[in-house]
Amino acid sequence: MGKGNFLKQSIFAHKGIYNNITIYENTLESVMYAAKNNLSLEIDVRLTKDKKLILFHDEDMSRLLKLKDKVSSINYTDLEYISYFHIPPLKEVLDSVNNSVPILIDIKDDIKLVKSELLRMLQNYKGDLAIQSYDYETVKFFKKKNFVSGLVISNKKNKEYLNKNIDVDFLSIQYDCLDTLSVKALKKDYKMLGWVLDNREDVEYYIKVYDNLIIDNIEEVFK
Repeated sequence: MGKGNFLKQSIFAHKGIYNNITIYENTLESVMYAAKNNLSLEIDVRLTKDKKLILFHDEDMSRLLKLKDKVSSINYTDLEYISYFHIPPLKEVLDSVNNSVPILIDIKDDIKLVKSELLRMLQNYKGDLAIQSYDYETVKFFKKKNFVSGLVISNKKNKEYLNKNIDVDFLSIQYDCLDTLSVKALKKDYKMLGWVLDNREDVEYYIKVYDNLIIDNIEEVFK
């Protein structure tokens, strides 16, 4: 059915299923909770100072850990020591998911070290997996390595690429960034993912517009 058709398989749980009280985002618990409910996974990766690929969304630790430090400025062992929840290395998550559901990896850093370390780690992963990034050069790098790859587009970034014929498998677009007709036109050339939705009304409307959606606050959306 075409390369990357697994992107349409089931909705993507943004950072897993979590509440940041009993289950934290981008943790082994949150992703496995989503996987056990047969949801596809959208996870975020960053590189620590000692070159450890971990699951973490933000550039710094202020929101989750009340610290101003950037993730890239701290060693993984130190990060684990100061965190009150387990921050998993990417390998731990890949081993646990073990090909059971599709995974969409959002690369938050575009430095060469992230690309090389991620490529090394993913070489032997056999499950359905895709890469996305705001950085087009990073996307092209992974597409040349035969990974399903897509460009992230928001209201503030990368909209200029919508008028170009770019070499990607899918576009991951802020869900209200385009009108319905524009999304329909782009579907002729790319698979289209809409992100990030967090209420039932929007989900019910935009699931008919996009090929699939990346959804946050899933338990509340579908309760």
